[in-house]
Amino acid sequence: MNRLKNSINGLTVVKVLIFAFFGLFMLLPLLSVFVVGFTGEPTEMNFGWR
Repeated sequence: MNRLKNSINGLTVVKVLIFAFFGLFMLLPLLSVFVVGFTGEPTEMNFGWR
């Protein structure tokens, strides 16, 4: 348990949040480009944020 507690510190949490943020906002447009390329239909990925 002590080893797990030492491996999860504030810097690790910050790094995981940064990677999750960039993964979300970089991979979703890339996935949208692939979907449009395969189907030929435009997609709206606004998640109801209008």
